[in-house]
Amino acid sequence: MTPAIWNVLSLYRPGALAKLKDELNKCGVAIAAVQEIRWRDEKFLILEIL
Repeated sequence: MTPAIWNVLSLYRPGALAKLKDELNKCGVAIAAVQEIRWRDEKFLILEIL
């Protein structure tokens, strides 16, 4: 299991969430603490990267 911490700055730029998912998957990250998120829709965001 690979953990990661990432300061992404904003996830409401076009394509930012897809890029985050691609990078986490490429690096084999199982659990990520994502910081500095500006996310408008929900309080929590759960990504399933399988």
